[in-house]
Amino acid sequence: MHPSTFVFRTLLFTVLLVLAMQIRVGQNTIEDHVMATLTSSAVVTPINSVATGAVKFARNMWNKANRSFDSHFSRSISEENRPGTRGFNISIERSEKAIKRTAADVESAAETTYQRAKDSGAYQKFKDKAAATTARIRSKFIDETETPGGNSGAVKSETIR
Repeated sequence: MHPSTFVFRTLLFTVLLVLAMQIRVGQNTIEDHVMATLTSSAVVTPINSVATGAVKFARNMWNKANRSFDSHFSRSISEENRPGTRGFNISIERSEKAIKRTAADVESAAETTYQRAKDSGAYQKFKDKAAATTARIRSKFIDETETPGGNSGAVKSETIR
């Protein structure tokens, strides 16, 4: 018998078994019935409790071994060589010249953008509109006429809405 024939037969058998397990018997498939039987079996319950205990035991022993190793290991190594406290004393800093050059480039770009905006008609329209709005707001809320008592800029007595 050739090895590839074995692999092909095993694959074919597996596919047929999986398809057969999907057949419905009542409300559930055969697969559901088999899983329910296996999980509620009298043999499985003690095995589950033993496995749960083994997992707890292994976890507790692992934690205890780690704590013991960490405490003995850190006592045997001097402070400056302990993991997490080592320092390479490397600092990477930009030179003052590079920082000044970058600042000058940013300032130049900002000035250029400001000049373009100022030279465009949109800037002047915005400035004119802002001045008109400011004048309109001032005329609504502040009486700029000179009063006999010399109190210019008094608030009008009309109701502000």
